[in-house]
Amino acid sequence: MNKQSEENSFHTSSIHNIRDGIPHEAILDRVFQDGVRHLAYDPFARLALTIHYYCGTRATETLDLHLFCVLEDQDGHAYLLIPRGKAKQERPFPIIELGMGRLLEYMDEVIKLRLAPDGTSRTLGQTNFRYLEDDPERARDWQYLFDRVPSLQNIKHRGRLSTTRVAQTLQEAILIAAKRDPSGLFQPETYQPACSHRRQKGQRCLYFAAQEGITACPRCRSTLSGYLGTRCRHTLEADFVCDGVAQPGELFCPKCDSPLADFVPITTHIFRHNSVSRAHRAGVSVAQNMRLHGHQTLPMHLRYLHLLLEDTTNEVRQIFAEKRLRDVRQILGSTGGKIVEGGIAYTVSLEHYLGITLQRALKRRTYGIWGGFWAGALAQRGIASPLSVEDEIVIPEDTYEHTVAQYWYEALGLAISEIAFEQITKRKWHAEVPPFLDRHKIEDLVQFHLHHVADSFKSALGQRLMETDILEQRRFLDDLAEKLRPWWEHLGTIDQLVEMFAPGGGHAFQKQLPPTEPAP
Repeated sequence: MNKQSEENSFHTSSIHNIRDGIPHEAILDRVFQDGVRHLAYDPFARLALTIHYYCGTRATETLDLHLFCVLEDQDGHAYLLIPRGKAKQERPFPIIELGMGRLLEYMDEVIKLRLAPDGTSRTLGQTNFRYLEDDPERARDWQYLFDRVPSLQNIKHRGRLSTTRVAQTLQEAILIAAKRDPSGLFQPETYQPACSHRRQKGQRCLYFAAQEGITACPRCRSTLSGYLGTRCRHTLEADFVCDGVAQPGELFCPKCDSPLADFVPITTHIFRHNSVSRAHRAGVSVAQNMRLHGHQTLPMHLRYLHLLLEDTTNEVRQIFAEKRLRDVRQILGSTGGKIVEGGIAYTVSLEHYLGITLQRALKRRTYGIWGGFWAGALAQRGIASPLSVEDEIVIPEDTYEHTVAQYWYEALGLAISEIAFEQITKRKWHAEVPPFLDRHKIEDLVQFHLHHVADSFKSALGQRLMETDILEQRRFLDDLAEKLRPWWEHLGTIDQLVEMFAPGGGHAFQKQLPPTEPAP
């Protein structure tokens, strides 16, 4: 790949990963997984960032958390009690063990650092001015979760965890993640292959080791511990000006290890934007989403919603799916809410479902391969299937078109079984395929998938079971055709009725008939 192609690829990747100035959720997930989770050298900032990531809290809310902020309700459900912040009211955020285990793990670690062996706080209570007017006693003895405490590992200095420190640690997490996988984390328009990093004499080097095993600073050659997260504190004895030049594809200077482009904008507040948008895409109602994130007004809430192109595509697809249903109802003249012709095959292709069926050893149920999916499509629209009882099939006048569509799919499923059985028995079994189905296309599909299941039918018992299954399905289709007789009798055969109401007005497996000659 030439340099121009690399730059184009770099730019295109960034476009797909950023919407409305907010990085894609997958990028933020990677920053958390590959970066934040590896901040063991600063457990306080790691917990603060984890709370931002999972709960979308504001920076002041996170740093004002009480030492005993994880509570349980009367049913034993845990939740994080977020203190008063910008909205001036407390709010609970549920903590779910499945998926939020890291938050609980890091919380336990910090709680152990904060408490003495006798269970008391290792630091004095301070004043939380947000509670001073309404609850002065509680306000003056507020035990902050993020007070730093001395430890055997010499974890930072004593005092409150600051927003500046959390922001700095987030940038360290991004750097650690970029060392593992830089894709999507840099702004392509800022990339320069020639490094311009410089530090003046008398300044500290401040090189950050974003990987394990670095024992010599690449800038000032000072000795480092080799641990991830180590920062070089050596005071420079001369000006440092890097003249390193990267090779094509390199995003870090080969000489001083500095990034050669700016990172995409990721802050703790970006995590809040992501949390609101993530909840919306998952189907959380606007009211509950506002409650979870402490939004008092809808305009403010909408500022945090960033919908992706695929979200818009899905919404438009649903709009036109509903429109198609209305068009079909109008054409067929059936009662509103009864036709499901379009609803049967919207979600996935028929070929895909038939392939799955073949790989499941071609087993048939009374209602055929499409029974479960067909019923699910109906249920989503609040429609009851007319084939709800196995031993008694009632077809109302206003749903017979829908039943014809079911017949079409049942007949297709049976034809696939029969053609597969015909090939397994080396044509000792003769497959019956209705004239409205394209036998050649069905044979191609069966040939493609048959090797997955052929071993299941090599035995005589397996073949007898399949033959019994096919004969049962034939009887079911005959019974269904008889029930539909009032609507196809004047046409001569049910085949013509199926051709008239075939799902979608034509399908890959539907035989394309030559146009009929106009009557003289």
